[in-house]
Amino acid sequence: MRHSELQFRHRWGLTLTAAVLIPLGLALGSWQLQRAEEKQQRLDIQGVHMSAETLELQSSHSDLQQIRYKTAHVQGQYDLGKQILLENQKYKGQPGYYVITPMRLQQSQSVVLINRGWIAQGADRQNPPSIPPSSSAELIGVVDAFPAVGMKLGEPGTQSGWPRQLTYLDLAWLSRETGYNLLPYLVYQTSKSPDGLIRDWQQNFQSGQRMTPDKHRGYALQWYSLVVLTIIMYFVLSLKRTTTRQDNEQQYDKDQ
Repeated sequence: MRHSELQFRHRWGLTLTAAVLIPLGLALGSWQLQRAEEKQQRLDIQGVHMSAETLELQSSHSDLQQIRYKTAHVQGQYDLGKQILLENQKYKGQPGYYVITPMRLQQSQSVVLINRGWIAQGADRQNPPSIPPSSSAELIGVVDAFPAVGMKLGEPGTQSGWPRQLTYLDLAWLSRETGYNLLPYLVYQTSKSPDGLIRDWQQNFQSGQRMTPDKHRGYALQWYSLVVLTIIMYFVLSLKRTTTRQDNEQQYDKDQ
């Protein structure tokens, strides 16, 4: 008579693999859920603020979270001598810059950075395009944070003089370089102006972003599924069926 049973056989290689994959999958799954929650909160705030009444921007509006995505009416005076060309901004596949100009708010010492729009890079990156002037003393725009960057390598710019070509925006660095008390956000101009700059902010404020909260939740589910699969495979590969043979007659004599 043959008798079989399952035995657990420890394997160091298999255990080490599981010890790496399980915590990694749990951590990445939790991170994706956190990102989903952050983006959902941002979308909820965006929906409420973008439907609110137009804000009369003042120096007292120093908290980005309270006014983010709100439409603002801005009055002041441009400083065309300290303009910024933010590099690596594409529009319909074409490289270019965002033209960002400081504006001192009316009857205030505070200065807000206005993203006036997009301009093409041109053939030679070493010779940036001429920035169209503007005499506008007021405009309408949407308040938002500085554009996010994946990694900040060194200072935003190494040039001297103005206009300054920058790879990213940093509040402390810009305040030091311009000598201004800068408000901690940008205003993306939406009102028309005869300067030829392109102000198509759909990708910035569109609710249907490429990485929606649902996509993050989907990725979280994939990571958690990997954890479950790893646990199942660990036990399947660690269990081995063993077979033993017993003689019925010998067993019967012993019982007698």
